[in-house]
Order: sequence, then structure tokens, then C-alpha cells
Amino acid sequence: MIKEFKSFVNSHQLFEIEDTILLAFSGGADSVCLLDLLLKTRAKVVLAHVNFQLRGEESHSDEIWVKTLSEKKGLTCHVTRFETKSYAKGNGLSIEEAARNLRYDWFGTLLKQFGYQHLATAHQADDQTETFLLNLVKGRGISGQTGILPKRDWIIRPLLFASKPRIIEYCQENQLDFRIDSSNLDTGYQRNFLRLNVIPLLQELNPSLNSAIEKEIEYRRQASFLLEDKIKALIEEATIGDSISLVSLKSSPQGLLAFYRFMERFDFNYTQCLALWKAKQNGKRLISSAFTAVLHQGFVAVKRNYQPDSEQEHLIHIGKNLEPFPIHCEIVETSAGIKLPGKAFFFDASLLQFPLRLRTWRKGDYFFPSGMKGKKKVSDFFI
Repeated sequence: MIKEFKSFVNSHQLFEIEDTILLAFSGGADSVCLLDLLLKTRAKVVLAHVNFQLRGEESHSDEIWVKTLSEKKGLTCHVTRFETKSYAKGNGLSIEEAARNLRYDWFGTLLKQFGYQHLATAHQADDQTETFLLNLVKGRGISGQTGILPKRDWIIRPLLFASKPRIIEYCQENQLDFRIDSSNLDTGYQRNFLRLNVIPLLQELNPSLNSAIEKEIEYRRQASFLLEDKIKALIEEATIGDSISLVSLKSSPQGLLAFYRFMERFDFNYTQCLALWKAKQNGKRLISSAFTAVLHQGFVAVKRNYQPDSEQEHLIHIGKNLEPFPIHCEIVETSAGIKLPGKAFFFDASLLQFPLRLRTWRKGDYFFPSGMKGKKKVSDFFI
């Protein structure tokens, strides 16, 4: 296996012998195998272990085991703990997503702080298969079906060539102890559900499932390069400023995908894009986390949503426009019952002192509506 490992590292130019590699080390069979292979190639290795505190005493036992192993081998070992469940709940994430965000943020911090050249993760061939199938059933498109890359930015995955059974066999042959994560049997986690329930059935149809999917990934990876060039050209041709022409895009079979790629940069999902794509009437408006998209005469214009400073005040002067708000103030002679134009409001000028001050709503704000007895909360009026 060491020969295969060296060949894989060299063919993908994963690291140089003088580089220092930060190894994401759980203590499981995969990371133990990768550590042994790295050390046998005389690579400079530093360990990073995360205790997600999800398995009680078992998690803490893993942490102690990793620390003991690193001391025995004379390796530097960084260890941290996270309140993963609290973080997931507070950010509306699954446990899997929360754990991923937490560990990669921490790994990135370590790389910058200590100047390590690479982060090595122990992803292997079975992980590649699981990721492909998971993205496939979630409908994440061709970009989600191009697999785990051996090298991306500062992350390297030197074990992608090996299957799980081969890794276990290697550990046994070399008498390498490793930890067993009991949560790997919990089918409440999506990957475990695939690994334990779905993949064994697929392997009955094709015992060489990993190999077949690796070939499929390579086909789609090559196709994605051609498609991305086409999509980029379509977007450039159809884009004018902050707007994109649906008329132009609809002349191409890849138009809808190009529109989605343009819009996903502004945090719009595929369902929202499809609604705009099919819309007939001008003025169709959709809002993402930070942007608003409006359909007008075959174009979709995207603008950043205004985020007011709750402490900031804007002065409204008579006869002047207030930017960036569509507000203009005039004093006029009028009488009760006059018909108001759209989005116009009348106030008693004798009760006002200019310039007026515009600010965001604050708790407790109220006003006295004309024709009503007493005051009304602004919050109730908004509702």
C-alpha cells in the first residue's frame, strides 16, 4: 500500500517533502492509516483533533487516546472542544453541517497561525462514493457530482485511492490500533444511512461500485469543464450592469442553468430562479438574504437590500429629495377628503418642525391616526 500511496501523492503533486502537514486526526482507522503512511514517507506531520462532545465519555476517551499516541510518537498535537449541538441549534444547521463548519474554521486558523502548508484529511474511496450518491439524491447538479478532489487549495486527501476494507487490512497487517466511533452505526446521520442501508444493495448489483462511480465522476468532471465555459459565456453575453436578459438566455438550451448560476451568487435558490424564469408579468419580485430581484421587460435586475443603521438618522428638508429613499416633502394647501396619489401621506404641517428626522422603528413608537381616538403603535400598523 505504501507504493500506491507514494504513486498517488506524486501523480497529484500533493506535497513536497519539506512541507509541514496538519493532519485532521480523529483516531479512527482512516486517519491512523494515513498517519502511518505519511510517517513512512518521512513527511513532517502535526496532528489536529476535534472533540465535538457528541458521544459523552466516548468522545473524551478518544481525545485522551489521541494525546497519548501523539506523545508516544513525539508529534505536536492540537486539540479543541466544541459545543456542537448548541452551535447547530443556534445556527439552524444539522449536526453534520455544524461539525464540518466548526472543524474547518479551526483548521484554517491553525494553518494561518503556525504557517503549516497543507491540511490533510483521511477521505478515502468509500467517502467518494457516499458523497457522489448523497449529492445525486439531493439534486445538487453536475457540480455536486464531480467528486472529492485529491487537492483543493490548502486541503489534500492522500488516501482517496484506498477503500475502507483495504485500510482496515493495512491497519491489521501493521498492528495499528485505532478508535471505533459508535455514532457510525446511527442511521439518523445521512452518510450512515447510505453506508449501511443503500450502498450494500448497490454493491449487490455491482461489486465494483467504487470503481464505477470513480469513472462516472471523472466523466462528469470533464463535462463540467466544458459546461462551465459555456455557462460563463452565456452569462457574460446576457449581463448588462446588474441586470441579466432572460430573452437572451431563453434562446439557449443551457439558459436556465446560466440564469441559476448568475442568481446563486446573490443567494437565490433554484426554486426562486425558476419562478422568475416562468413569470409573465412585469414587477415580479423575489428577495434573498441580502438582495432583491425584480423582473422588468425581459430583464431581471438585482439590487442589494438596504440595511439601515438603527442609530442613524436622516434629515428631511422641504423641497429636497432624500437619497437613497424615495422620499420628497412639500407643504401644500389642501382640504379634507382630497384624493391622495399612490404612496403619498398627509400630515398637519402646523404640528411639524423641520427638518424632519427619519430613523428606524424603535419599540414603543406610536402615532395618532386621523379620525381615530387615541394612539396606535407603529408596530401594530406595520403588521
